[in-house]
This record gives sequence, C-alpha cells and structure tokens, in this order.
Amino acid sequence: DLHDPGTDYRILMWTDGLRLIREHPWFGIGMNSVRDAWWRFDLAAYRKYPLRSHFHSTPMQIAVESGIPALIDWVFFMGAYWKMLVQLVVRTRDEQDRWSYGFALGALGATSGFLASSLVHYDFGDSVVIFLLFCLAGIALALRQQFLKKEMP
Repeated sequence: DLHDPGTDYRILMWTDGLRLIREHPWFGIGMNSVRDAWWRFDLAAYRKYPLRSHFHSTPMQIAVESGIPALIDWVFFMGAYWKMLVQLVVRTRDEQDRWSYGFALGALGATSGFLASSLVHYDFGDSVVIFLLFCLAGIALALRQQFLKKEMP
C-alpha cells in the first residue's frame, strides 16, 4: 500500500539512498553517518516523519555507507556462500547423510530467506538475525570441511 506510512518511509529512504550513492559512489558517506549526523543529508523521510532510522535495505545501506565497491564485494561474498550451500546440499544428498542433508537444506533455505528479506530490510543491522546467519554459516563451513577431509587420501 503506497499510502501506508511504513511503505512511504521506505520509498523516501530508498530515493534519497540512490541520490547519496550517486553523490558518493566510491566510498559512501561513512558508517553510521545517517544515524549520527542525519542533518547533513537532507533526507525526505526525516523531514516528513519523526523517525530517525536506516535505509531498510541491506544492499542500499551498504552502498550508501561504504560505496559501490563494498556492495559488489558483499554481493560476491553472499553469492559465493550461497553457491557453497547449494554444493553442500548436493554433496550431503549424494552421501545419503540425512542429518547433514537436512541441515544443509535448512541452511540454504534460511540463507535464501535472509537474502530475499535483505532487499527490503536492513538485516545486517539486526544483531539477532545476523548472529543466526553467522551461526548457520559456521556450522555449514564446518560440515563442508568434514566432507572435504573425507576426499583427501
């Protein structure tokens, strides 16, 4: 609903986010600059609403704060991690290890959901969500390492 204040706030933040990315494409405006020095950026959402928040999109937040090169790095990193999870799902299914297959499938699903929600939420700004993502990543990497050890002579 475009008349919903939450949707309106997001759209205003994304519009200003694109403007800030165009103005500061290489290094962004700096981490937490919008939170700590919001008055410097003339944000329409801040003029219209009393809420001082973030850009409600992980890719947008990264690009605004750290620049397009950092966003490209994040996309490659998350893409490589997602691809590793897909390979882990295939490997565990082929090994017929039900627990590992279930975990790998769950980690892939959770990561896919995380990445999808990151488009309209700043998930990296939520410590509980990011803790769970990194916890799953650590277990998935340990599981992958166990399968790699099996391949070595």
